[in-house]
Amino acid sequence: GGDVRFYDDTDIDVGKTYYVDKKKKKNGVERLSEVRLVRAVGGDEYWDKVVALLHFDGDLTDETGRVWNLGGSVLTEDGRFDGGLRRYGGEDSTHTDSLELYGDTYTIEFWYRQDANTWQFSAIFAVGTDSILFRVNPEGGIELLTNNNTYVGSGISPIIGGWYHICIQRNDEGVLGWYVDGIYRGGIVSNPDNGYVRIGYSPKDPNNAWFTLDELRITKGVARYTTSFTPPTKPFPDN
Repeated sequence: GGDVRFYDDTDIDVGKTYYVDKKKKKNGVERLSEVRLVRAVGGDEYWDKVVALLHFDGDLTDETGRVWNLGGSVLTEDGRFDGGLRRYGGEDSTHTDSLELYGDTYTIEFWYRQDANTWQFSAIFAVGTDSILFRVNPEGGIELLTNNNTYVGSGISPIIGGWYHICIQRNDEGVLGWYVDGIYRGGIVSNPDNGYVRIGYSPKDPNNAWFTLDELRITKGVARYTTSFTPPTKPFPDN
């Protein structure tokens, strides 16, 4: 209509560049405006602090450029959103070098699905020599173990095949705590040592675990969450 002065386009992707022009027609004559380039902004307000981000969409690409080594796992199309990393066992892990987290604040988050229960202590995600260890216990529940051998339980026995958002973070007060599906599960004052970041294996709990991981993001220098939150409903942004 001749009185229309705006148009909302909600079908866009953050970070992409779009070519936009306007067209109008009057008395059988079409007129096109100058073509303009528009970049859709938004994304991650802490992108400059992200030190690892993997989508597991067919490969081990880390959007920050970090190198990871695949071990004891396979890439699968059956992830939380698209692809995922499936653990099948063995004394190996998908790992990267130390992120030098000691003494800093940080947020580690990923989606996790338990594919089977081995009824033994099984490592899911570990930093250093079990300084941070997210694991399944013999009773089938999930828990967080810290470097002083203190564990923080969750009260959750994951449903086989169900997806859970896991967040482990150390805040400004030095509390290492964690959230499951956005709900705070507890924490303890702790400053875990540096070391390899491992998926699916730790020297403390080398037993095989059967699970799938998706959307791993590690942010150094900020604790993203201070209260309970709604887990993301789409992959983490790349910028």
